[in-house]
Amino acid sequence: VVETASIREVVTGRHTASMMEGLGAWLILLTSYTVTNFAILSCLAAIIGKFSRRSLSFETASLDGLAPALTPTFREVMVFYSVATTRGFVIYLMLTGGLILLSTTTVTESSPSEYIKLASTISIMAFMAGYDSKVFKQSLDRIATFSVEGKAKT
Repeated sequence: VVETASIREVVTGRHTASMMEGLGAWLILLTSYTVTNFAILSCLAAIIGKFSRRSLSFETASLDGLAPALTPTFREVMVFYSVATTRGFVIYLMLTGGLILLSTTTVTESSPSEYIKLASTISIMAFMAGYDSKVFKQSLDRIATFSVEGKAKT
């Protein structure tokens, strides 16, 4: 957990800094600020979920004495992981969007304990979305079941 209030002052120009300090502040802010950190975390969790799913199929095939499936091309692998990354990012958007509707301070000014809870929730959901596309589809379907009035359809 990195406190970014002083770093945000450097980035916004409220505090004078050299160019190197400014670049360092941007780098720290992009990786440590709660909102951007959640985005990075959810994308990485989805990639790890996809990696886990693919490695499980290879492990199962080798334990059963079967030859692993044909090795995919680099392009196919990039498609697998870019789709998983997109799913993770959509999970991030759904959760942070919902939290911001309830209270912007929950996301932008969270305490370390709130951050851990939010990061854990987003990571687990993004991991599952990367691991199994059905989980991602169910999440989207659940959101789609709400009508314009905000009530669940029956």
